[in-house]
Amino acid sequence: MSASPIQQKPLHGPVLAVCRADGSTDEADIALLKRARHAADAMGAPLIAVGVVQPPADLKALAKAMGISRQTAEARLAERLNDQLSALCARAALDESAPCMALLGKPFLELIRTAIKHEAGLVLKTAETLSGPRSAFFASTDQHLLRKCPSPVWLVREDGANAPRTVLAAVDLDPLTADQPKTQAALNRRILETAGRLAALSQAQLHLLHVWDAPGEGLVRLWANDKDEVEAYLDEIRDHHRAALERFMKDARQCLAELGLDAVRVQPRLVRGDPRAMIPSEVEAFQADTLVMGTIARTGVPGFIIGNTAEDVLNSVECGVVTVKPPGYVSPVS
Repeated sequence: MSASPIQQKPLHGPVLAVCRADGSTDEADIALLKRARHAADAMGAPLIAVGVVQPPADLKALAKAMGISRQTAEARLAERLNDQLSALCARAALDESAPCMALLGKPFLELIRTAIKHEAGLVLKTAETLSGPRSAFFASTDQHLLRKCPSPVWLVREDGANAPRTVLAAVDLDPLTADQPKTQAALNRRILETAGRLAALSQAQLHLLHVWDAPGEGLVRLWANDKDEVEAYLDEIRDHHRAALERFMKDARQCLAELGLDAVRVQPRLVRGDPRAMIPSEVEAFQADTLVMGTIARTGVPGFIIGNTAEDVLNSVECGVVTVKPPGYVSPVS
């Protein structure tokens, strides 16, 4: 049975700071905890330091060789992880009341279950990238979180700044291409709210990007009598998207004002092309350290969350990323 949809507002609820707590990544974990504390303070939300250890497949045999039960072996693993988390929190100068949560199991499953149980407003984690030519691609646990976690997921790069300086939020404003226009509109608003709150954490610049294209251009060129007809078609499509962006910007300013984020200044950006290419290109052009984008989803369909375009974009950028799910999203994890 799938989990119920999480309906709380973006960045409302506890912040889960996911630490690797393996001894070799202490500095990265401490930096993550400090960033998470800053976010939690700004959100007025509690911070929970979370770690997950996956017991070895031969734990039963290992426990038997040690003369202890499997349950005792698991308890020792959890106790060791909890001690490591507590030590990291102390080094990050967190409040002693900040809870630590040591979890046992498959990391992505336990993290998503915890986010659902606590209705997390944000899951913050250092990205684990692969090595080699596909080094921009996220590793397995991160991919699962991006696809299946109902809370906003913020994956930061280990070498990234402690707080966002330039946030780029990508929205899709074309209702003609949406499977569910109302869901798309609600998702765009969540992207804006999330990006606005993240930008407010450190007075970062916020750029709102809408990428458009003219899919019928080839046919128009084939059938048109002259190039003026082609240009007229392109002008009409561009004007349609420009008007949509202008309407969204008007609503965006009102939305941010209602959230108390009047100080956040949003700069609109309209570009033509394939989002798979143009979003990474704009990230580079603006030197954005954080990309906020939604995932293509149908509400009420467990696990149907991330489309090819979103996945291609996320795996093509080397900045931190934040993914936002639409209202009514149902995680396949229970």
